[in-house]
Amino acid sequence: MGCVIMKTRAWKLFNLLMKEDRWFSKEDICLAISEYEYHEKCWDKCVSIWEDMNEINNSLEVDKIVVLKNQCFKIGSKEEVESFRNKQVKKLLKQLDKIKAFDKKIDRNDQGKLLSNQNKAIDEDSKAKLFYETFLKE
Repeated sequence: MGCVIMKTRAWKLFNLLMKEDRWFSKEDICLAISEYEYHEKCWDKCVSIWEDMNEINNSLEVDKIVVLKNQCFKIGSKEEVESFRNKQVKKLLKQLDKIKAFDKKIDRNDQGKLLSNQNKAIDEDSKAKLFYETFLKE
């Protein structure tokens, strides 16, 4: 994990979240800290808040953990941190499943097959290809 040194803006976010035990929207944070810019028409109203949340959570300079729920931020209680952590683990496991599927497809590229991808026998009437073709031919 290494020692992440927090920048001034991340410290301002941390101090704001420490002031009150409540959920802060991105708009609340942008109004309170001038270094953040709120973009009304963008899907992610302020990407910088995410960056600083990660900086805080990856830093050993502070003990607290910033949690996220419904696009709002706060310093988490034990239960909130555990819930946030569990959601992160679920996301990670889904990503791992995707990577395993990629690896399986990559490993079988150019190998012969007896069955189509729909598990039907490949014969002269079949439209299925006789070899796995994972990649586009260049």
